[in-house]
Amino acid sequence: MIKGRFVLRRTSVAFASLGLLIALPAHAQAVEGQDESSSGADQSNGIQDIVVTASRRAVNVQRESRQLSAVGGDELSRNGVADPAALANLVPGLTIGRSGPQFQIYIRGVGDRSVNAFGDPAVAPSLDGVYIPRSFTIPGLFFDLERVEVVKGPQGTLYGRNATAGAMNLISARPTEALGGFVEMEAGNLQAMRAAAAVSGAIAPNLSVRASGQVTTRDGYLSDGLSDEKMQSARLQLMFQPSDKFSLRVGATYAHQGGTGAAPVLLPQVDSSRSFVGAADPASIARFNLLNPSNSLFRPGTDVYLDTDSWVLSATAEWRPIDGIVLTVLPGYVHGTNRNRNYVPGIPYDQVQTSNQKSIEARLSSDGSSALQWVLGGYYSKEKSTDWSQFAINRAVQIRRNFPTLDDETWAVFGEGKLSLTDRLRAIGGVRYTYETKKIDGTSQTIVGGNPTPAGRIFGDTSFDAVNYRAGVEYDAADRVMLYATVSTGFKAGGFFGALPPNTYKPERLTSYEAGVKSRFFDNHLQVNVDAFWWDYTDRQESYIGIVTGGATANITTNAGSARIRGVDASIMALLTDNDRLTFDAEYLDSKYIDFVYDTNTTAARTGCRLGAPSDPRLSASVDCSGFQLVRAPKWSGRVSFQHNFPLADGSRVSLLAQTRFSSPYWLAPDFIPVERTKSYHVSDVSLAYLTAGERLDVSAYVRNIENKEVYTLGAQSSGIDGLVLATTQLPRTYGVRLRYKY
Repeated sequence: MIKGRFVLRRTSVAFASLGLLIALPAHAQAVEGQDESSSGADQSNGIQDIVVTASRRAVNVQRESRQLSAVGGDELSRNGVADPAALANLVPGLTIGRSGPQFQIYIRGVGDRSVNAFGDPAVAPSLDGVYIPRSFTIPGLFFDLERVEVVKGPQGTLYGRNATAGAMNLISARPTEALGGFVEMEAGNLQAMRAAAAVSGAIAPNLSVRASGQVTTRDGYLSDGLSDEKMQSARLQLMFQPSDKFSLRVGATYAHQGGTGAAPVLLPQVDSSRSFVGAADPASIARFNLLNPSNSLFRPGTDVYLDTDSWVLSATAEWRPIDGIVLTVLPGYVHGTNRNRNYVPGIPYDQVQTSNQKSIEARLSSDGSSALQWVLGGYYSKEKSTDWSQFAINRAVQIRRNFPTLDDETWAVFGEGKLSLTDRLRAIGGVRYTYETKKIDGTSQTIVGGNPTPAGRIFGDTSFDAVNYRAGVEYDAADRVMLYATVSTGFKAGGFFGALPPNTYKPERLTSYEAGVKSRFFDNHLQVNVDAFWWDYTDRQESYIGIVTGGATANITTNAGSARIRGVDASIMALLTDNDRLTFDAEYLDSKYIDFVYDTNTTAARTGCRLGAPSDPRLSASVDCSGFQLVRAPKWSGRVSFQHNFPLADGSRVSLLAQTRFSSPYWLAPDFIPVERTKSYHVSDVSLAYLTAGERLDVSAYVRNIENKEVYTLGAQSSGIDGLVLATTQLPRTYGVRLRYKY
């Protein structure tokens, strides 16, 4: 009851705060608002430029040799992107799975499957430049955003936090001097309701403020009533700019998420006549009873819950001491707590996590049109985490782990420059040095028949360092045609997993070779961007559920030898007329484990890989998965969309948007058993919107996942039943209406 009253109070406060934001526009009708119109209104001058900051300066995305996808705030809103999982629908090569509160983010088959505080993401998420270390804090950040930038490939020479696969940069809408903002309401099936609002304007000379918030609620879409959504978020920002030489932006974001979290379905499917049959559905329980006649295992239940809180505090100070030089300082603080129970691994899994990270980044960069553009920076972060978990192997045996100390400390220096050799040819060079230390101290205890055994201590500290680089060339073959070729390297530190020694793994490293073209033709009405890449991936960190020293079950992280990833990323946009836009985004990915061999306790029924004699006599087998396609790396993925505007006489318009995203088969988990291999799919969406002149009012209706396709994003084999997989899915068919008013 105490917990329930506390959540009710938090929810009431969030709704009250949002109500205040919604009420504010009534007092601002006579004030000229900020122009926040979408890009779909006027296409007569061709494709509009998108300005990004992935290179740590404002640059037209067509002049950026990094491979990235930028999704603006209006597009995020219209496509219902309220968390990272929905973003994957708009970016080919990006796959995101969810287990309870945790998100597993992959780019081109490179990601992190760990579901605890031990692992680091291969794709580095950030909000306004502040690195977000734990994925359970990310969902509440997806509101009132100017844009999201997904950068593909190793990061480090321009970023505070290094990453092997890429970066996901969330850029919040900035405070403005002019009074303006928006109110947005949405309602749909599954009792879905969403309300969002923002207000921005000057409160004193040289001082502006922006306040925004969002409340989302939706019933569970699985047949057992699970996989719902309950979230409240709020953000406050201040911008102080006394002169054109100095500015200071300060922000605070709070988010709370409740409900049940992402719950699983069973694979193979228990009922071919129904989709989205939850693991706690009577049909699923009947399957469990059939496969476990001795009743020795717990069955998935509906007693799951999710209770997370997060704070992100950030500041960006920019000072121009002399013309052409900018000093940027970015201090940040991220706090998160996570309490949840889920059955995604096939057993009742309870977890309590905390994370506190302090970070600071300082950069000195050029700011002008000189032949040499450069940035030099330093980065420091320190994260202190705790992780308590308990899970039942069967009705007789439970494992309890308590880690009051999980410390991660990182120092780095980095720099990158771009030199114009001629008016068309530019050379790129960058380097980074990273030093990282990790420390673990805790206990692991087995409880047999309700009787705890002596706890074993798990402790250790380790350190890693690396030098990474980026080099390349850019060449302007024509005014709107840029060719480029780059080579870059990435590094992600090793660490520990929660088991008795040996319990360490090494850093993973990636070298990326890329060549491509970014181009526009036909008076800026056709855009063709093509990127060819080859990634050499060594000591890949792969996580799986297995048996460790002493016979206990654990989420193990190992180094999977080496892998090769190659392919082509293509994006084509055509303005067929002033009112017709056709977009095609696709990625071809050819991935393979060159060398993936590890020792564990397993049987032929639990793996599709080759078995041999183990090098470790304490374990039963050597598992050789070499030659398999990487996990969550479909050979083909992409999206086709078509938008048509119907202009009306009074300047308003009706806009029709239809799109289909597609994917070829991919593996959900590294057991490589047939049931973990998805089928190819396509999922379609359609929306119809009415927008007034100037786009102040936007009223739309939508249907998403028209086919009601069950798209699997994550899977884990049951620890007690061979070949039974519990998987999470994307949303089923949803439909609703949305109203957005800008002022």
